[in-house]
Amino acid sequence: MKRIFIGGMLVGAVLLLSGCSFPGISKKGTGASIQKSTDGGKTYQPKVTIDAKTTIAPAEVLSFVFETGNSKNITIGTRENGIFTTSNGGDTWRKMDFPPVKTYGLVSDRVRPERLYATGEWQGRGKVYRTNDRGGKWEEVYAEPNTGTVITALAQSPKDPLTLFVGTSAGVILRTTDGGMTWGNADMVSAPILSFLFDTAGETMYALVSGKGIARSQNGGERFQLLSKISKNSGKSSAPQSLPKVTALAVDPSRNGVLYAGTEAGLFRSVDSGDSWEAVSVLENAKKFPIRAIAVNPKNSNELVYSAALAFYKTVDGGTRWSIYELEANRAAGTLRYDPSDPTILYAGLRTFNE
Repeated sequence: MKRIFIGGMLVGAVLLLSGCSFPGISKKGTGASIQKSTDGGKTYQPKVTIDAKTTIAPAEVLSFVFETGNSKNITIGTRENGIFTTSNGGDTWRKMDFPPVKTYGLVSDRVRPERLYATGEWQGRGKVYRTNDRGGKWEEVYAEPNTGTVITALAQSPKDPLTLFVGTSAGVILRTTDGGMTWGNADMVSAPILSFLFDTAGETMYALVSGKGIARSQNGGERFQLLSKISKNSGKSSAPQSLPKVTALAVDPSRNGVLYAGTEAGLFRSVDSGDSWEAVSVLENAKKFPIRAIAVNPKNSNELVYSAALAFYKTVDGGTRWSIYELEANRAAGTLRYDPSDPTILYAGLRTFNE
C-alpha cells in the first residue's frame, strides 16, 4: 500500500482557490491567510510571502503545526494548495512537494523533528502520508478503501510518538501503534470528526464531533463518550443543560483537566475534563457568532484569545474583561496558535465557513 512521492510541483504567480467541500467552505474570502502578532495579539501583520511575485494570501488554512524544539519552523496545510513550510516564523514560505491538496490534518513528530505526518485526498481517496526528511519525499501509510471519505483529523499520542489517531468524515476513528505500518479500529462516533486534542497529562483524549459536540476517551482511544450534555449553568442554576453547538475546542496547556468549548452561543469552560461545564462571561454581542478558534497562553492560564466572525477577543484575567481586535478580512480565523517558546507571538490562520 505504501507509495513514495518525490519531485517538484510548480507554484503559480498567485495561488488561486476554488470549489467547496467538507467541512464547510462556501466561497472565496479575502485577507491574508496567515496573520502574525508579535505583541500578544494587539496587532497582526500578514505573513504570506513566497518570493517577490508569489504569495499564499488566498490559501484556506486547515492545519498548523510548530516543529518540536524550533517554533520558527512551521508547517501549514491548506484546502486547495497542499502544504507550505517556513523556517523563519512566516517571513517567507516554501511549497512542499506533496501531491494531494486537501490537508485537514498535520502532525509534527514529538521526537523526530524531521518527521511529519499529513492527511490528503489523492484521486478521490482519503490518505495518510509520512515524511522522514521534512517533505523531501512522502510515503503513503494509510488509504481509505474507496472514494467519498475524507480524513478530517490526525493526532499523535503525547505518551508514544508511534501511536497516531485518524478521524474520518464518516465518524470512524482508527489507530496505529507503529507509526503507520499497521492500523486498527479504535471507535466510531457516527458523525464527522473535526479535530483531536489531548489533555496536559496526555491521558485523556478529546474529539470534536460535527453536530454532536465533544467526545472523550480515557482509555487510550478505545472508547469515546459524548460529553456535551453533561453541563451546568454557572451562576444561575445547577440543573443539567446541553451545551450549544460546539464549534471549537482547546485545552489549557498548564492545567490538566481544564478545557474550553467555543460554541455558536458563547464560550464554556470545564475544570473536570468535561464532566461539567460553566459559561465564561464574554461580551454579549460576541455570542451572536460561532467561535471558530481558541488558544490559551502556554505560560499564563488567565490569558486566552478566541476568534468569532471578523474579530479576535482576548482576556488576561480569565474572562472578566475582554479586549477586541478587528480582523481585516471577510473570512474568519479558523486557527489560533501561541508560539510555545514566546507567547507574545500569536499566529492566526484564515479560512471561510459555510455557517
